[in-house]
Amino acid sequence: MSRLRGLGSDDWMAVGEMIGLCDAIAEVLGEEGGRELWRELIRDTYDSGLLRPLVAEVRSTLSGEAAADQLLRLAPQAWALASRDCGSIKLEHGDGQVSLNSGDLLPALVRSRGIHCIFYGACQSMLDLFRVNAEIAVSVVEGSPETIVFAIRRR
Repeated sequence: MSRLRGLGSDDWMAVGEMIGLCDAIAEVLGEEGGRELWRELIRDTYDSGLLRPLVAEVRSTLSGEAAADQLLRLAPQAWALASRDCGSIKLEHGDGQVSLNSGDLLPALVRSRGIHCIFYGACQSMLDLFRVNAEIAVSVVEGSPETIVFAIRRR
């Protein structure tokens, strides 16, 4: 805990430390509580944090579903800004939905329930920002246990 308190806003945590922290949050708060925590924290970054420049661009040109779609398209870029040496995520379109796919994420990240909460919370915060009602379904790809998909379908 003292290590966490000692980190500055521009310091990086090692991947193992981040997974441990996120898994502990999910264990203490439960999956729903973990998702909600990350949803709120990530939403805060839209106004005053790391993701502010990406969101400001979208807000200045779009609104509603079009804005949420554009923000979701920027998710891989946002992940790249917020992580280092963790792999990437991919955005895919099809079957009337948008999906964030684990791409080439480190297997330990894909297996982490706490990291799942971060991605779910991030997707939900993007939808909330532009008041888009959608369902997020999380699934592991059959035959590929290292691939997780967050499928977003409007209601």
